[in-house]
Amino acid sequence: MHPVLGSDQIAAEVAAYGHRQHGKRFGVSAGWLSGKPASQDRHHAGMHALMEKYGPLSFATFQMIGNETNQPERFAPGGLGVAIRQGMAWNAHYFEIWRADVLNPKLHNILQEIAAEIRKTNPP
Repeated sequence: MHPVLGSDQIAAEVAAYGHRQHGKRFGVSAGWLSGKPASQDRHHAGMHALMEKYGPLSFATFQMIGNETNQPERFAPGGLGVAIRQGMAWNAHYFEIWRADVLNPKLHNILQEIAAEIRKTNPP
């Protein structure tokens, strides 16, 4: 779910069509998760509403907007953990985290905590 040529219309139409045609089998995905609220994420503000609407109706997946290790300014205060929890609030159980963050020992505890939370809400 991304704006196309500065508009949210195509993403909204695709999400509505996908959900109408495929129900719970249709999920939403995006590559901009930062933990920032819509009011601080002007470019993706409309996408927040779509993820909030369609994620809980089926599922959502995310790629982080960047990596906290080298680009902390791209994230909300609280960094990667806040961003992942934002996605979890939209029913996401899959997150693509950049290699730099996975290898960063300073982030291992938060990644382990979140992995345990995801396992609790989405058992095998």
